[in-house]
Amino acid sequence: MLNEFFQAVNIGLLWFNAVACVLIFISLFLYQSAGARFHRGKSFLAVMLMIASAAIPIMTWFGLITQTCIPYSVVVVALLVAVMNAKGNIAKLSKPFTK
Repeated sequence: MLNEFFQAVNIGLLWFNAVACVLIFISLFLYQSAGARFHRGKSFLAVMLMIASAAIPIMTWFGLITQTCIPYSVVVVALLVAVMNAKGNIAKLSKPFTK
């Protein structure tokens, strides 16, 4: 009985992570630069993040990801909040690391 509960929680977390990753992808995809300068490294980072966040729901849908955990979900939500707060602008996320 307890095993079925944890299995249900795991499935719920899998789909929660998938939806959060879709929202990250959409936010990054819909970003409009509005005349901002092009930075190759930041654009590469944005594309890699979009590919990674798009892969999670696809892999979940096809059953390739079967296990998840709460700390992973916390990281995904933190990334979602950061990307949404930056309105999809990776440059705002990497600003503390620039010269």
